[in-house]
Amino acid sequence: MSISVDLSSLGERLQDFDSAILITHSTPYVKLLEVKPKLIRDRLIVRDVRQSTYENVVRNPHVTLAWPPRHHDVWTLIVDGVGSVESGALSIYIERATLHKNQANVDWPIWSGL
Repeated sequence: MSISVDLSSLGERLQDFDSAILITHSTPYVKLLEVKPKLIRDRLIVRDVRQSTYENVVRNPHVTLAWPPRHHDVWTLIVDGVGSVESGALSIYIERATLHKNQANVDWPIWSGL
C-alpha cells in the first residue's frame, strides 16, 4: 500500500523518522549507507559520506532514500531523486516521495493527517 507525499509537506513527514538508508548504484550491485539527510528547500543534503558513494552518484545520479519506521508495523518513507556532489556534500533533487507499508497487514494504523 502506497501513498504519495506532497513535496511541500515532506519536511513535516521527515520529523516522524530517524536516519535513512541511501541507495546508490555500483554495477552490478546497489550500495546502501545509513545517513541523516537534511531538507533544505527542494533538496536533501547528505554530508560525511564515503568517497565511493560520491563516485557512485557521479556515475549514476539516480538515488533512493528509505526511512524505516521507528516502530514495527507502520509506514516507511521512500524518496527518489537525482543526486549531485556540491560543496563537499551530496545534494539530492527530490523527484517523488511515498509512504509505503505492506498491504497484507491491513490492521496497521492509517497515517494520520492524510
